Amino acid sequence: MSQLSYVSGELHLQLDDSHKRNRIILSPLKNTIGFKEREGILVLRKSDAKTILRVKKIVPNLILDKKCEQIIKEYRETEANFETLLEEGRKIKEKPDAEFEDFQVPEFDSGKKLEPYQLKPVKHANTVINSANFTVPGGGKTWMALATYFLAKAEGKFPIVNNLLVICPLSAFQVWEEEYGIITGNDPKQHIVRITKQHLERAIIPLLPQRSEIMLINYDKIGDRRFNAALQILLEQNNIFVILDESHKIKTYDAERGIGARDLAPFAKRRMILTGTPMPNFHRDLWNQFNFLFPNRNILGHYESYLRKIESEQGQKDVIEFLWPLFTRVTEHQLNLPGFKITEIPCTMTSFQEKIYETIAWDIVQNFQNRNMFEALSDFEKKMMYLLEASTDPALLEKDNQYYEDLIDLNDIPVDDWLKEYGKGEKSGKMEVLQKLLENLVPKREKIIVWCNFTATIEKVEDMLKKGVFANSNVQTRIINGEIDKDDATNPEENKEKSLREFKTDPNCNILIANPASLAESVSLHKVCHKAIYVDRTYNAAHWIQSKKRIHRIGTKKGDTEYIILKSKYAGDDKAITIDDKIDERLNKKEKLQNEFLGDPGLQVNHSMLDWSKLNDSDAEEDYKGLLSFLRGKFDGQTN
Repeated sequence: MSQLSYVSGELHLQLDDSHKRNRIILSPLKNTIGFKEREGILVLRKSDAKTILRVKKIVPNLILDKKCEQIIKEYRETEANFETLLEEGRKIKEKPDAEFEDFQVPEFDSGKKLEPYQLKPVKHANTVINSANFTVPGGGKTWMALATYFLAKAEGKFPIVNNLLVICPLSAFQVWEEEYGIITGNDPKQHIVRITKQHLERAIIPLLPQRSEIMLINYDKIGDRRFNAALQILLEQNNIFVILDESHKIKTYDAERGIGARDLAPFAKRRMILTGTPMPNFHRDLWNQFNFLFPNRNILGHYESYLRKIESEQGQKDVIEFLWPLFTRVTEHQLNLPGFKITEIPCTMTSFQEKIYETIAWDIVQNFQNRNMFEALSDFEKKMMYLLEASTDPALLEKDNQYYEDLIDLNDIPVDDWLKEYGKGEKSGKMEVLQKLLENLVPKREKIIVWCNFTATIEKVEDMLKKGVFANSNVQTRIINGEIDKDDATNPEENKEKSLREFKTDPNCNILIANPASLAESVSLHKVCHKAIYVDRTYNAAHWIQSKKRIHRIGTKKGDTEYIILKSKYAGDDKAITIDDKIDERLNKKEKLQNEFLGDPGLQVNHSMLDWSKLNDSDAEEDYKGLLSFLRGKFDGQTN
């Protein structure tokens, strides 16, 4: 008789003579399921319950070995309990936070405990087994996830877990290590390992649980076939809880990381997804994430039919209603964070700067008369960026532009001589104000983060803090932008993690100069830094909102946090509007919508605020049309 066996992460199918000759059996095994012949035996890398059941249905009188029987048993037990778990999840969510009694989490160090609003999500996750936590940024998802894992491991209930695998962005590695150390009091180096290419090449990934309780790996690696195959063996041979941190990273159905996550899901004993923004592109982004949680159930239907369903508003509501028992969400209001202070400082543009700014603004209005030049939004966006550069520091216009390969055509705008003056040492209005501001703040030795969108500005601020009045102040700075290496393994002398570590721990390292795009997610600075200076801001609401979260999170003390925003103004008329004012206006509107979303315990969609990584086209068009309308009004009567 034919037999199906589980061997080292593979299914080995040994057919008897009658089955070997039967094309009706062989064809679907090879062409549909994907078995390959190896030394007379059919071999398949996948070994999940659904695949085993499909093989059993195709091959009559098939004998399953003990491991295959166990996989089927666990699958059927989970299936039988699903409706019960849904109901239990619903009951927990409907229960008021105040009714949850405090409990001690195993492995939490003395004095460390969950916040009252974190008790429900942990209880919920531990009950429904495979769960989603959509708590807003800064709400402590890492603490809740670790608490869920520690409880599951200690209780020893089916399905049993002994280790944790966290799949997350590279920027989150340090956070998981630091938070683990704070929570447990243990040295992370002794308990956590970052899975690297060396582990893959030495073929020891399946052995890592023997020496490290927690394993970290980034999303790009799970999309790599070799890594994914090794991870499948790791999960098959061990009882592992798998967490996707910032799970919106797998939102795209046909992307490598999305496919990689789906391939791993059946082999995890328990699963959890964490993100504050589960729907960057609306309901379509939920399918892959919840399919990861329930790989054997296909709870949202096949992907194409799901897309058709969510085309209607009623279909969208039905999806959220169905998923409601499976996720928890701590809202912005529940965090009850202390207030913060916003200080706006006007920065009068210099004479040359104002001429350059006005000339570019006029050029935008004039060129708009030729509609063909502005059919492409990207061309319009370039012009807006040039205007922002002029308002920040016109010297940026002579340097390579980090956002676009082609620079503004200076031959069409008579600003060449004015730009040369900046090359001789003239400071823009913002640079003058920033220097005076830092001259006052640096002697106080408090830690400050300076946000700059342009790499050249970051370098200029760093250079400023090494010369002149700062030369003898012994102020130490660290910079973070897209050009800095990520960790000690990549560059032990200078890297992002080292800079963050030194800024947090070295009392002499007081100034961090960073680009919001390079320090957007999974970084907490609120325990040491309470003041942020914004040299410039773009229309990107995600960068503005997330950058503020770096220093305003759980644990922030009342009255500590201050955001200082530098805004360019005209000489002699500080009420005249500049691009900084228009950006401020749009960011405030977007943030209001964002706060409505963060205060929603469900998953309602506000069209203009969900994309944390970039603005969608409709937002960008509204941003730039608003500025263009203002500029045309400003130059009204001067246009042809």
